[in-house]
Parts: sequence; structure tokens; C-alpha cells
Amino acid sequence: MQPEYDNIVFCDFDGTITVQETFSTMLMEMVPDKARQVLEQIYAGKATLAQGVRMLVESLPSSAYGDIIDFCQGKEIRPGFVEFLDFLDKRGVPFILVSGGLHVMAQAILGPLTKRLAGVYSLSLDLDGPNMRVLADFEEGDELMAKAKVMGMYNYKHSIAIGDGVTDLNMGLAAQTVFARASLAKYMDKNNLEYIPYQDFFEIKDHLEQMWSK
Repeated sequence: MQPEYDNIVFCDFDGTITVQETFSTMLMEMVPDKARQVLEQIYAGKATLAQGVRMLVESLPSSAYGDIIDFCQGKEIRPGFVEFLDFLDKRGVPFILVSGGLHVMAQAILGPLTKRLAGVYSLSLDLDGPNMRVLADFEEGDELMAKAKVMGMYNYKHSIAIGDGVTDLNMGLAAQTVFARASLAKYMDKNNLEYIPYQDFFEIKDHLEQMWSK
């Protein structure tokens, strides 16, 4: 049984913690022809995003695992992330990373910062066969990573969601406070849903500091 938290943060990884979209860029670089083919299927409605991700990752040979780690080196983290973790630590607010990308990529990019997170939920890889196999512990419906399902594992009074893409939508809908940018913000605007725009974690920290001081 999880303890009850007054506040808790659930945050996407790719394009949210990272400045660039690393997962899709890695796939386009490593399997460009397959990636274009799968994207066409997704746009045509012949495959879901979850099916597309699985097809692409599972087209990679297990021997390419080291290449994925190499690709992650030097990828930029959004400004203010470390200071944001410091801020949450002082207030005893847990930070939960919920990513529809690969665990190995988050771990390689964050390095020692991974140990500061109260939870990390992402896609694992089975490398026993000739090709990689996706292990999705929180797959549900059309989602390889059902982020709202992860949220449901925790007890809290107030949840904060931070994201940038449509795959963060259900997480945003389940949270009391939403920080959004890029395509997630556009979706929220289009559907008249309340959110707080952000460009870096300094802005999120400042907003929460004001909100929690009231």
C-alpha cells in the first residue's frame, strides 16, 4: 500500500525532460525506411501509435542495444530540471517519471539523476532473441504505456502532470494541475481544457512555489 501524499508530480520524459524528441529521432536514424513506412500506416489509420512503436523497436537487432546507449550520449536536458528536483525534495514531493519510451534511454540520458526519482515507469527490452522485444507492463487499449494507470497506483490529494505530447493526454486529464507545451498544449487549447504553459522547469518550479505558498 502506497503512502498518501499531499502533492505528487507525474512527468513525461521525451520532449519534456529532454529538449528534443530522442526516441523518435533514434528510430528515424536507426531504421529510417521502416520508420517512414510505419508512419504512413499510422497516418492512414492502419496502425495505432502503440503498434507502430512496437513494430519499429522490434525491427532492431538485439545487438543494436549499445548503439541506442551511444545515441543517448550528450542529449540535452530541459533547463531547471535539477533545481526542480531540489525544490521537490525540500518539500517532500515525489517525482514520478512516466515514459512511453525506452527505459534504457531515460537511464542513459539522466544518469545519476535517475536515483533521485521516486519512480520510473517506461518500456523495457527483452534482448534474448535476435531482435529486441518490447516489454510493456502498463499496456492498455491503444497505449503501450497507460500513464493514467500508473497514476492510479499512488495515493495522493493533489497530482501535477507535466507533458508535451498527445500521449500525455490521459495523464493530463487525470491530474488536478497540468503543465503543457507543444502538441499537448494545442490539444488542451482546442478542447478548452485548463493548463499552465511552460518552456522550462524553472517556470514550473516558480508556479508551484506560488501555488503552494498560498
